[in-house]
Amino acid sequence: MRSSGLLLACICLAACSGSGPTLTPPPVIARGSLQSYTEVGVLTTTQLAAAPDAPFITPFGGAPQCSVAVYRVKYTTVGVRGAPANASAGVFIPQSGCAGPYPLLGFGQGTNLFKLPPINSTIPDEQTLDLALVYGSQGYVAAATDYLGLGLSAYSYHPYLQAQTEASAVVDSMRAARNLAKVLGVSLSGQVMLAGASQGGHTAMAAQREIEAHNASEFQLAGDAATSGPYDLLSSVNFVIDTQNPAGPGLLAYLLTGFQNTYGNLYGSGGATTVFQAPYASTIDTLLPLPTASQAPELATDLPAETTSLLQPAFLTSLGVSSSPVDFDIAENSLLGGWKPVAPVYLCGAHIDPLVTYTNATEAQAYFTGLGATSTIVDDSSYVPSSFTGNLIHVADCIICEALSRANFLDTLKADWSSRRSLRAQAAR
Repeated sequence: MRSSGLLLACICLAACSGSGPTLTPPPVIARGSLQSYTEVGVLTTTQLAAAPDAPFITPFGGAPQCSVAVYRVKYTTVGVRGAPANASAGVFIPQSGCAGPYPLLGFGQGTNLFKLPPINSTIPDEQTLDLALVYGSQGYVAAATDYLGLGLSAYSYHPYLQAQTEASAVVDSMRAARNLAKVLGVSLSGQVMLAGASQGGHTAMAAQREIEAHNASEFQLAGDAATSGPYDLLSSVNFVIDTQNPAGPGLLAYLLTGFQNTYGNLYGSGGATTVFQAPYASTIDTLLPLPTASQAPELATDLPAETTSLLQPAFLTSLGVSSSPVDFDIAENSLLGGWKPVAPVYLCGAHIDPLVTYTNATEAQAYFTGLGATSTIVDDSSYVPSSFTGNLIHVADCIICEALSRANFLDTLKADWSSRRSLRAQAAR
């Protein structure tokens, strides 16, 4: 702050003396301030108990304890180079039946190939119901960011799995939720937690790293429940390619065009054909995110069935070569190096997951344990219905893990916080 003040003083002196040009200082970004907020509706305990995914949630996370008000907020944040940007989020607020004050939870949502998520509608979609059931109905104020370029964000693209902006979007969504709570008169306890699944698992871990490095005094982070995320990004990319997962072409198109937009280092003089084969290269840069879910069939015609038909052979061989631009980008966004978690991490996943390899969780725990950090790992494979196949296993794994993690980890942290808060209150009397 002192250096900023000195800069402004120098600018003022130069302008007043006529000895130099008048300069415009960079804009001050009130990150997390509310640009707009709308109540989508209130989900009752009856609605939540009848949610399509309730059979995967309530056996592990419990029946809903209260109804949940769902808000759509748009808030200020920053882009990949720190310039002003905006994003949106769903905010879930417990109603009567769940006693406050409430902890604040930042949630990273899973991969969304569509620009506008269904929380914008007054008709609750499955993801909205799941988040309300797992968190809101159990006494958590949860902020689920849509990320840059998705939802109501005006950002020009979605920087998919770009750790820096995932973290800033989550941090600023929690600020926005905190501001909304003030407007609505909702009492927060001051305790902060993180959670997320799939892309959101990566997001939650990136947010923990960011908070503990730069925002520890603002957010009293108690714990991080990260589910089935690609924390080791290189092994995750190789796993999708090696197994020829049918989701691979879409995920890698999303990831690599996002890297090109963020770092500008993947394309050579041939443009997109440096990375992608014809005819896909001609449309790949504007393909994702799709404007609406109704356009999902476009992926079947605009992308091949196999990753090896999408990516150039020379580009494929560059994966794992430390001097290649793609490996630089992947290393920038991997989360198993260069930091030590302070708050405990709860890693949940499934060894039968065909989309995000379970080695992400085992490698994360081994890395954290080696540093002396506290982490727990849980394999929920036995809870996934045996009738589920393919990537439905990943979906079920994520939903079950969210409920398990909240009930077995976050609830314990919340109870401990409440107990210590009560003791402090008694001591102050």
